[in-house]
Parts: sequence; C-alpha cells; structure tokens
Amino acid sequence: QRGDISVLPAVKEIALSSPEAKDDDLMPAIGAALRYIRDRRAIPTLKELLNAPNVWVRRGAAAALRNMHDPKAVKPLASALFDSDQQVRYYAVVGLGEITGQNEWTPSIANFDKNEKKFLDHWREWAKANAAAYK
Repeated sequence: QRGDISVLPAVKEIALSSPEAKDDDLMPAIGAALRYIRDRRAIPTLKELLNAPNVWVRRGAAAALRNMHDPKAVKPLASALFDSDQQVRYYAVVGLGEITGQNEWTPSIANFDKNEKKFLDHWREWAKANAAAYK
C-alpha cells in the first residue's frame, strides 16, 4: 500500500545490500513507492536509502523527505545536496526551501536547471551554518 512503512526494513535490505539492486523493474517501482511515504518514523530509514547505489531508490527517498515538510528531514536533505543525480539534488533544494520557508530559494525545475550552482551554493552554505540546529 502507498505510504505503508511496514515493509521498509525489507526495502532497505534489498536496496542497500543486495547485489541485485540494479536498474531493473524492481528498483524504479521501489523508488516510486517511496515517494508516497509521509510517516515521520520513516525519516531514519529514508536517510539511509539516500546512500543506495540505485538512483531510483535515492530519488524516491529524497522525494519522500521533501514531501514530509518536517524539520527532521533537514539533515538528510542537506546531505542529498551532494548526490551525483540532479533530480535528487533538486528534491533536496526544494525540500530545504519548503521546510525553512525560504521561498526565494525554492526554484521551479526550469529555474533549477538554469541556475543549479546558485541554488546548491546557497543551500550548502546554509546547511553548513544551520543544519546542526535541526534534530
């Protein structure tokens, strides 16, 4: 079921330690399902999933953290600012902007595409100075 966190331990096992964690049909489906999680108890596991080798899983975890609008997601989103995937970095930027209320630093995807460095520089500096205050 969408948003059901009872299967997160199994998802974590598959996504982080399985040699089969490749870009097959399962990983995009897992990533898509993760996006619907809104239960704040999932934040620690979603944080771990940001380190998954599979980009679909990292995108799903970042999207879920963004959509929670919870201050506890600040630290994981701040770490996602350094992800190799642009979409993960976008979710991190937008999530941080929404959580902190910095609307001028919450870009549309088109604006982010044109000015990614500007937004990343801002949020990386902000996170260095402020993320420790978020627990």
